[in-house]
Formats: sequence, structure tokens, C-alpha cells
Amino acid sequence: MKNLFGFILILLIFSCKEKEIETSSDIYSEKSIELVNDVLSNEYSFCECLLEPPNKSTLQTFADDVPHFDYEKYILESFNLKQKSDLKNLHGINDTLILIPNSLTTNIKIIYRKEWDELFSKYGFDARDTIYKRYPNLCFLTKPIFDKDYKTAITDIDIGGCLWHPPFKIRLINGKWQFD
Repeated sequence: MKNLFGFILILLIFSCKEKEIETSSDIYSEKSIELVNDVLSNEYSFCECLLEPPNKSTLQTFADDVPHFDYEKYILESFNLKQKSDLKNLHGINDTLILIPNSLTTNIKIIYRKEWDELFSKYGFDARDTIYKRYPNLCFLTKPIFDKDYKTAITDIDIGGCLWHPPFKIRLINGKWQFD
């Protein structure tokens, strides 16, 4: 009886431990950081600072930056989707990207939107010189959009501060992200 009581007590202790449940945004952020680290270590190794993407839907970011380009159509074609309703199944369309300090494997400084917005509220359009001095080799990033398996992504990462062309299509091949 004493052994049975001990066994039940051990089961209760281990079964009552709280499990950390990853949300879809946690998984999305983790996969995005993996992609960014891989891309920045190769093609974009010149980036010293990375501007945090805006906290809005990726489609809205694209529409705001280049309104004459049909990003919805581009994304549908890139992922071989048939209907606009299929967009909601992609990771990153509405997920929040959380870039935490030291999440990037290189020594790239993350420029958070709050800091960026404060700079513009202080200097307005005259902030250009301050930006170049404060943030050398600044790169920007749009929030990646992934397929359901996290094997194909669309994102834009480039030097400067705004989107001006269709985002890149990148595929995960043999554990490395490669531009399509």
C-alpha cells in the first residue's frame, strides 16, 4: 500500500507540471528568425542593423509601400493557391513577428519600431543624416509569409528602408534557405 501511495504521488507530481504551449505566433516567430539568420549570414552579411517590420498584416505593409502592385495575386501565384480565402492558411499573413534581443545569430542590431518612430517624430524628414550615422548598413525586413509546412517563404530583406519590388521567394532546401 505504501508503494502504491508513493507511485500515485509521483504520477500526480509529474502530471500536474504545466506544459508551455507554443502559440502559432511563437512558432511563426521562431521559423522567421531561422530564415532571417540564414539569409543574413549569406546574401545579406553586410547588414549591421535590421529594422523591425511594422506590426500590421503583411498584405497591408505591401499595399502601403507599393499600392500599384497586386501583392495578393503575387502571393496566390507564388504559393500556387486558387482562391483568396486560401491566404488565411499561410503563416505570417496575420501572425505577429516577435524579434527579441540576441535572437539573431550575428551581431546585427535590431532597430525596434518604437525607436524608429521616436527618431522620426523628433527629426521628421530631416532624420536621414541621423539614420545613416546611428544605423550603419541598415536593412529592412517584411514579415515572412510561409506555406503550411514552412518550406517556402516570401519576404523582402534589403538595404534601405522600404519595399520597392515584389518580395523574394525563398525555399528551404537541405536545411538552408535559398532564393528561388
